Amino acid sequence: MKYLFFAIFLFILLGCRHKPTLPDSSVQKPDTLIPREKMIRIITDVHLAEASIAYLKNKGSRDKYLNEDYLNAVFTKYKISGKTFTSNFNYYKQDQADLLKMYEKVVKNLEEMKTMGKAGKTGP
Repeated sequence: MKYLFFAIFLFILLGCRHKPTLPDSSVQKPDTLIPREKMIRIITDVHLAEASIAYLKNKGSRDKYLNEDYLNAVFTKYKISGKTFTSNFNYYKQDQADLLKMYEKVVKNLEEMKTMGKAGKTGP
C-alpha cells in the first residue's frame, strides 16, 4: 500500500514540474531578416513613436491616423514595411533571453537620448 502512495505522489510530482518552453517552431525565419543591431535601433524608434503618440493623445489629439502615421514614419526611415517589422519581431521574440538582451540595449539607447535631451535644454 505504501508503494501505491509513493507511486501516486511521484506521478503527481513529475506531472506538476515546470516544463521549459521551446521556441515556437511555427514562426519561420523571415525572408528579409533584419540584423540584430538594426532591429534594436528600430525597436528604440518604435518606442519613441509610441511615447509621442501617447503624449499627443493625452494632450487631446483625436487624429485617428496618429498611430499609423508615426509608425509608418519609423518604417519608412528604415526602408521596411510594418509586416516586415512584425515578422522579424516575432522571430526575435522566440528567444526570450536574447530579446531581453536586445531590450536592455533599447533601454540604454532611450536613456542616452533622455540624457542628451536634458543636456541640450536651457532654463528651468
